[in-house]
Amino acid sequence: MKTAGNLGLTQWPTGYNGWGPQMNTDMQTIDSTVTALMQSFKGAWNAAVIYSQGQFVTYGGNVYVSTISGNVNQNPTTSAWAQLGGGGGVTITAVAIGPTSGPPDFTIAHGLGTTPVSVVIEMKSAGAIWFQSPEYDDTNLYLTASDAGLTASAKCIV
Repeated sequence: MKTAGNLGLTQWPTGYNGWGPQMNTDMQTIDSTVTALMQSFKGAWNAAVIYSQGQFVTYGGNVYVSTISGNVNQNPTTSAWAQLGGGGGVTITAVAIGPTSGPPDFTIAHGLGTTPVSVVIEMKSAGAIWFQSPEYDDTNLYLTASDAGLTASAKCIV
């Protein structure tokens, strides 16, 4: 078993004596980690914004994390930033959701032209929005709302 101490998440062993994949069920830790990551994501890089150490931006189709505090007007290709994932054209696109018309299932066109690798829903109001099955495809996000009038942002990773 491995633990990522900085995130407090556990990776269970696989392939040993019939052990299979297991889900980390510490939802409080998972929720707080995802929330922290989403709060650190600042969207597309902007020369006029002052970034803190650990905040993420997109630039030129890649994702970068600021390695210093007070990071202003420093292009993400400088030493003030670290590129995540070694490149490969990662893009994060925000898709507005809502206000919802009610609690049944609904569909939102994401406009990406391809199926996202992952999507994270960031609530902007009280209530909850979650995925149907299937969750998404090359055209749409398939969602369910707990109530009418909810708003959120879907962070689509391509």
